[in-house]
Amino acid sequence: MASYTDVSLRNKVIYQVFPRQYSNTSNLEGIRKDLDRIKNLGVDIIHLLPIHKIGLIARKGNLGSPYSVFDYYSIDKNLGTLDDLENLVKSAHEKGIKIIMDMVFNHSSCDSILRDKNLDFYLKELPRKVDDWSDVLDLDYSNPKVVDYFIDVLKYWIRIVDGFRFDVAALVPLSFYEKARKEVSKIKHDNIFLAESVDKYFIKNLRDRGFTGLSDSELYTVFDCCYDYDIREFFEGIFDSKTNLKKWLLEVNNQESIYPANYVKLRSFENHDMVRLRSRVKTELEFLNYLSLQFFLRGISLIYAGEEFSNKKTPSLFELDLIDYDYKNDISSFISKLSLIHKKDFFSLGVFQVEKYSSCPVLSYSYASQKIVGIFNIYQEDIIDINIPDGKYFNLLEEDTFRIVENKITSYKKPIIIII
Repeated sequence: MASYTDVSLRNKVIYQVFPRQYSNTSNLEGIRKDLDRIKNLGVDIIHLLPIHKIGLIARKGNLGSPYSVFDYYSIDKNLGTLDDLENLVKSAHEKGIKIIMDMVFNHSSCDSILRDKNLDFYLKELPRKVDDWSDVLDLDYSNPKVVDYFIDVLKYWIRIVDGFRFDVAALVPLSFYEKARKEVSKIKHDNIFLAESVDKYFIKNLRDRGFTGLSDSELYTVFDCCYDYDIREFFEGIFDSKTNLKKWLLEVNNQESIYPANYVKLRSFENHDMVRLRSRVKTELEFLNYLSLQFFLRGISLIYAGEEFSNKKTPSLFELDLIDYDYKNDISSFISKLSLIHKKDFFSLGVFQVEKYSSCPVLSYSYASQKIVGIFNIYQEDIIDINIPDGKYFNLLEEDTFRIVENKITSYKKPIIIII
């Protein structure tokens, strides 16, 4: 684990923003004007999808993917200026919110300004490691000039923002990150390094073809936090069969032993690459149970902008596709409660355990002679068997009470978080 990683990161909440799709103005100022609402969700960190100028050659869609970067020192003129970014960061800091930028260092756009004078920056025999990424060309980190260039990019931006989320971080050599983290920390010691780690099949495929494919364990030597894509296949399987819920929960529990003791995972049931959670479930109660379960897991919890309005559509990466501020389905106050609970010491310092792997999972943290328990009625069962003493309990989420009688909860289908 990165020696400077603070386990209090486990208490944090990230709000992921796609600036183009976020507001009617589709710019950084639109985010800045909405900071009070974002703060009220309990957000600690805003993750901005890439804000750089996008390439034209081989562009996908009319507007192109923000992950096809033309110039790493630029800000897309449609999003604003450097002053706009600095004003956003300043305003966020005044509200106690940090800003991290998305960095895309495995590849650049096909017409990047780097191509004019630095053809040796790119892989020669194969233009890209993933065929579907047809709007980008992959960079060659065996060239020391590539390493130096991108470390300079990080040093430039860290003077403004608080850290970085690295796109497909597993595809770039660990030696680059080791050097980069040291250099960035000289400028801002309390920076955040978040890795988009990848699943084991992707890693093996890369390695089999002679490319870098970093495991989470390798990334943790430099990064503060990794994605939970190592168990994503098990999460996706939940929506195929109820029995897969147990498989996923077993993998969640396994993470407690296979990673460093102070590991931090990014927990998200939706993001810009995933299907919206609300589109996968039938009812609002099922949605709230899943969301509560996500916040109860060990690690940073992520909200993808629009999730708080129960959006079912994932915005396009390539077109103008604004999120829906559907106030009729606004669950912001519920997320605020989840965020407040997530900041309790249980979640950063406690002993985590999955106690029940059935269709109504039960998770707990033990800390300082107390225990916090989460009960998540995913499949809306009428009767829940529970190994908790009979009595009357106060649900922190709903701020109401319920009873356990003969080790059973009856006709209570809302998510439950209690302290016992």
